[in-house]
Amino acid sequence: MSFELTVTRDHENRRLDKTLRSIWPRLGSGELMKAIRKGRVRVNGRKADWNYRLVRDDTIYVPWDPPSMDIPAKTKSSLDVVYRDRDCLFVNKPAGLLSQPSRKNEDSVVTRAWSFDKEQKVPIRTRPAVVNRMDRNTSGLIVIAMNGSALRELQYMFRENLLEKHYLALVAGRAPSGGIIDEPLLKDPKTNIVSVDKKGKPSKTRFKLLATNEDISLVDIELVTGRAHQARVHFAWAGLSLLGDMKYGDPELNGKWRNNGVKRPMLHSWSLKFPSVGGQLSRYSGQVYRAPLPEDFRKILAQLGWESQLDN
Repeated sequence: MSFELTVTRDHENRRLDKTLRSIWPRLGSGELMKAIRKGRVRVNGRKADWNYRLVRDDTIYVPWDPPSMDIPAKTKSSLDVVYRDRDCLFVNKPAGLLSQPSRKNEDSVVTRAWSFDKEQKVPIRTRPAVVNRMDRNTSGLIVIAMNGSALRELQYMFRENLLEKHYLALVAGRAPSGGIIDEPLLKDPKTNIVSVDKKGKPSKTRFKLLATNEDISLVDIELVTGRAHQARVHFAWAGLSLLGDMKYGDPELNGKWRNNGVKRPMLHSWSLKFPSVGGQLSRYSGQVYRAPLPEDFRKILAQLGWESQLDN
């Protein structure tokens, strides 16, 4: 079979190859690029390069079936929605749920958003896409773009570190009143372990102490940059590893608190503040979105008598 589609605002000014990958995510990269190279993919009736920038109302012809909008069978429909409009969906992600699937038919925030958004019955629209991915066992605020133009604007804001991103964390030991950790981070793709390394990417974390005792501290963390495992590695490097972090944390302290229900890194994406924004997302200018703490985090704060610290 074959299929023809007309470029909408979602895809204008996007590269041809990226657009096709977003519409046919299960199509192999080799097959896609070969079809473009051989001219079996045509734009306005002519062969086009893979890096051609699409214009609204361009007609794209592809030698494949129409895109399938099937939702993975294991996907659930429930999402804890903080805010939703035509461009964005702000979700309070529970710990244990992936941001996006790592293999076919896997449950995740984004696949739940596919089923959640009934508008995705229109096959040539961009599917909802996660903008700020986070680790499976991190809870909290995650942003999903509901169309292509919103996705591009949000990706730019995250890439340029224009958004103010705050996390709450419980860390080992008595933390100082505040500070900045400005150390480069390097990720080993084979082991998925991140370390402080002068060969790594610039990474900056600000923090402020909210409460402390002899064993642990509650801190407000601002991720100035957004590297993989940034908060976990920066605080471990500073001798303040996250409570419950089995990869970078303190085994003795983790064992002590495991009996109190700490079975993951105590890290929660707490709030997101937008800068002054123009254009399509101008209504978000200066807005702050906040995700309530999950039960396991609240339980520890209650035991320590620190619930009131979140009101400051």
